[in-house]
Amino acid sequence: MKVCVTGATGFVGSALVELLSSLDKYEVSAVSRRLDNKFDSKVKVINLTDIGMSSSIIGQLQGTDVIVHA
Repeated sequence: MKVCVTGATGFVGSALVELLSSLDKYEVSAVSRRLDNKFDSKVKVINLTDIGMSSSIIGQLQGTDVIVHA
């Protein structure tokens, strides 16, 4: 199952990304505006340095089953 977590560098989001990426049944994408992400190498990181670029992630989310907005 493909899961995308927005707010992935926040308190709740980072804990969720860590948990989901430790389980083999999830393919995790992490969305954040911060550039200093330190996620596991299995996590696909989508950086949004400008909130105006948010429309550019639509193509990167193809096939995503669940989006968790944290």
